[in-house]
Amino acid sequence: MPHHIYRANRVTFSQSMERMGLFEFLMVILAAYASGGIYVWPRSLCQMAGQNGTIALLLSGLWAVLVFGGVAYWALKAPGQNAYQKLESTVGNVLAASIAIATGLMTAAYLALISALYISVLTTVVIPGHRAWSLGVVLVIYVFWLSTRPPISVVRMFTLTIPGLTVLTLITAVLGFHNIQFPNALRPHFPIALKPVAMASVSGTFFWIPIMPTATAIGMMRKAVRARAVGVTLWGTGLQIALLVVLYVLAVSTLGPQGVAHSTWPIVFVFENIDLSNFFISEIGFGVAIIWTVSFMGFIGWHIWHQGLLLDHLHHGKPSQSKVAVAVAIVMVGAMVLEVSFNPAILEHLLLVILAPINFVGTSLWVSTLVLITWRKGRRQSSQARSVSR
Repeated sequence: MPHHIYRANRVTFSQSMERMGLFEFLMVILAAYASGGIYVWPRSLCQMAGQNGTIALLLSGLWAVLVFGGVAYWALKAPGQNAYQKLESTVGNVLAASIAIATGLMTAAYLALISALYISVLTTVVIPGHRAWSLGVVLVIYVFWLSTRPPISVVRMFTLTIPGLTVLTLITAVLGFHNIQFPNALRPHFPIALKPVAMASVSGTFFWIPIMPTATAIGMMRKAVRARAVGVTLWGTGLQIALLVVLYVLAVSTLGPQGVAHSTWPIVFVFENIDLSNFFISEIGFGVAIIWTVSFMGFIGWHIWHQGLLLDHLHHGKPSQSKVAVAVAIVMVGAMVLEVSFNPAILEHLLLVILAPINFVGTSLWVSTLVLITWRKGRRQSSQARSVSR
């Protein structure tokens, strides 16, 4: 199809946001969460829960399924084109602004910490030395440019990179199972210490801190397929959890719980030691790192766009200015975090021990509240409809 015909006939809505199909929406669900933070994981899981990390991981996954399902149910029922309009239609302006600001601040802190940790990975493992900083400058410029693009540009990047990244990661994981040394390390240790497992479960929910964009993504879906949003959301969440389980099994069975707990970058270390001497690519983990970096940039760009949407909604400014303001703020906070400490353990502590529990409590409260209000509104409307029909 010629480009000018496509431009003339594409389906758009406010702020030039094109509608998504099921596959694009599924890629957003995967990329907007699974792309961030895998490289710092599962060290904290093994540090807190030890050999019972499998139980903690499954509990974190159960929480994610409940929260994602709740957000999808609410977003599907509530009127509005984005998450913030849906919030206002559900709980009113004041409470909606409070929830939006609270989630926005947590998301900004999350993005700054995740970005700082990723730079730390680049400078210590992937591309040590000054070359990593030159790459970091290029990536920052790219994120700035990406933040000014329509969201569908990021979505298309997800559809190109996430399938390949997922397949390549799974292939690498399968090759990595050749290095297994501790097959019995996955057995739970009895009696189970409930407090460490609970703490590990809560810290493991850090993957899903910026969950509000899911509601906006549902608003971006085509009307013909939007009714299937809840099912696709649950499938996407299940795929995220399955990927985490595979990587956890690989890391723990290769290094053991104690080895993972004392390794700075467990997944990176496991991938780094997969050597294909008879293949034309000697280290397949490097290919994963390249695609991972591209996907990570899309991950940051997607959340920067949504943070800009929040500023635009609260202050009615220009969307491009809002996105650039968010990008500048995140880069500044990330730089300050790196200036304070290059120790990944301190950055992980801020993310997993402080931010994740706060988000766990806050997200559980606001999602359950919105689901309850939406369910009661639906029951009231259905009872009114039945009474009218009589």
